Amino acid sequence: MPDLQRIADELAIRAVGAAYADACNRLCPEDVVASFAPDGTMGRAGGPVVPAEKLLKNYRNVLGSCAFLFQTLHSAVIVIDGDRAKARWWFAEILRRQGEDDWRMNLGLYDDEMVRLDGGWRFASRRFTLRKSLSLGPQGDGEPPPAYVELLAG
Repeated sequence: MPDLQRIADELAIRAVGAAYADACNRLCPEDVVASFAPDGTMGRAGGPVVPAEKLLKNYRNVLGSCAFLFQTLHSAVIVIDGDRAKARWWFAEILRRQGEDDWRMNLGLYDDEMVRLDGGWRFASRRFTLRKSLSLGPQGDGEPPPAYVELLAG
């Protein structure tokens, strides 16, 4: 019989990752920061680490610079060790910065250390590695939905 606690923990960790991406896509820095432990940190691989007390300011700057962001996470690899865990998530995102016409596609990964708190699992540290950034060029602000969407709706 599988270890039901391990399965529950893995699902809870996946939910934190999903909540983070959802908050990023909604451009909501307060909800992004809620996925971190009170002393959680964020950083880029090989770059500076943002300490807990500056996370909200950091995400307000990052998400505030976006006119549009759509991030998708790919299935995580998770290793649980008691009340700590490590997770690696590959992601793809499309974004457009405020005041810019250029749309970008970013591909990369998050290396996370997770911690179980009284309120559930949270990011203790999150490290971002950008593997590829591609310009998609100007795309406008949106296109009408494809004809098949109208077929599904009507």
